[in-house]
Amino acid sequence: MTQHVFTDFEVFSETVRGYDLECRQLAQGRFSATALQVATGNVLLSRLTANLVLEAEGNPPPGMITVGIPTAKCRPFVWRHQQTNAKTLQLYRPETELLVNTSGAFDAIDLSFTETHLLEVAETLKLYDAYKSLKHGRMVEMTNDDLEELRQMSQWLVGLALTRHSAGNESRMAHIMEFTLPGTLLRIMDKPATTARGGRHSNSLDAFKRARSYIHSHDDANITVSDLCNLTHMSDRTLQKVFVAQCGVTPKAYIRAVRLSRAHAALLENCAETTSVTDVANYFGFWHIGQFAADYRALFSELPSETLARAIS
Repeated sequence: MTQHVFTDFEVFSETVRGYDLECRQLAQGRFSATALQVATGNVLLSRLTANLVLEAEGNPPPGMITVGIPTAKCRPFVWRHQQTNAKTLQLYRPETELLVNTSGAFDAIDLSFTETHLLEVAETLKLYDAYKSLKHGRMVEMTNDDLEELRQMSQWLVGLALTRHSAGNESRMAHIMEFTLPGTLLRIMDKPATTARGGRHSNSLDAFKRARSYIHSHDDANITVSDLCNLTHMSDRTLQKVFVAQCGVTPKAYIRAVRLSRAHAALLENCAETTSVTDVANYFGFWHIGQFAADYRALFSELPSETLARAIS
């Protein structure tokens, strides 16, 4: 078992076991997050929490089938451009791209199983069709009872991992993680009440993707909302609406947060003896150092010079 408390989203991205993550803080405030992970030979259970509006992209643990379960405390979030609710499960294909936009108060449990082990459990239980459904990489609607059963079992395992327990309990815990938990998931997925969500994207969502891709490929440039409107052929109002729906912030705030997040990462990666705040700010197109420092402090609750100092502490 590993347990971490984080005050920096860059460190959070690098520390969460098995995941290839890049996180960006999109709303103002002091970041805090936790990661508790319990692993056996074939299963990785991850309880992840965060307090702010964030964007996380990357990949789940490679070679594993991962299922995301929002807890009852989790606010709705956007998963691969789809809005979640209190009854959704997120099913990741092995090696699939991960993209999550939280709206604050994120609290979820990911269950990751090696493909070979999950297939063995499915064949033992004669639930091969349910196993195949877990590999389709989509979001599904669950009944309240089924989702609560998964939540309670997962949270019980997390609670047990946090307590001191005997070797006997460790053996029992490993059995539940490796057999009872995947068996329960497969049994629930085999029910006809489980329905898939997703389908064709709207024109506005396709335009949002183009705008987002443009922002990330020009994070050192002074992009304006007008530039994005011209690129997507969308009105300012429509663009604002789709960005708020997908990211929780306006296009202008998103552009600023992406550029500031890249500057934040650069400050953490460099040494204060060889790098200055001005160097980093200018590299990402911030020419007014006073305004850069003010915007940076508003977003991250610390000055860029303080981040640079932490990089060598």
